[in-house]
Amino acid sequence: MVCHTLTMPAQPGIKKKKKKKRQGLCGCCCHRKEKKKDPLYQLSFTGNMDEDEQTQESTTNNKKKPATPGRSIDIYAAQCEKCFKWRKIDTQEDYEEIRSRVQEDPFACEKNEGMSCRDAGDLDYDSTRTWVIDKPGLPRTPRGFKRTLVLRKDYSKMDAYYISPTGKKMRTRNEIAAFIHANQDYKDALLGDFNFTVPKVMEDTVPCGISRK
Repeated sequence: MVCHTLTMPAQPGIKKKKKKKRQGLCGCCCHRKEKKKDPLYQLSFTGNMDEDEQTQESTTNNKKKPATPGRSIDIYAAQCEKCFKWRKIDTQEDYEEIRSRVQEDPFACEKNEGMSCRDAGDLDYDSTRTWVIDKPGLPRTPRGFKRTLVLRKDYSKMDAYYISPTGKKMRTRNEIAAFIHANQDYKDALLGDFNFTVPKVMEDTVPCGISRK
């Protein structure tokens, strides 16, 4: 399984759950940290929020109110098909390569240099992080573009968008097609490689006290 991860604030009263064996791809998980009242704390997460949220956070900073935790992926991981241990994947690019091929080339500990099934796992599947399960076989992001996932405030789902080489944020395939048409330097980027399928948020890892819509 392949897994990305998010970092979120810790919630009191959450008990560690037994590790589960899951086959397939795993999306993302979030460490939970306590909220801080320092307004500078929010600035470190502005790059992980939508434009509307950034505006809201900027206003919040001016009023010096408590910070909102970042909600984008900061850890990628894959589950070994043999021992079911979780291994961290260093980069989004490596993760997307594994995800695109995992159906015909399942992940194993040995694919991480110097690692074997005898070594302790890097992560445990439990409620100390919010995890999401990714769909296997999704294509790698075309060269020069960046695919970003952001978790909604109510933890109901993630939203996907692409950042162009010029910094333009695109939320639909039509926007991407228009960008490529207007920028022929990127005409070799296949429209089918831009995929807005998002990982599934795992309900048993959502923090207590979250108001769901």
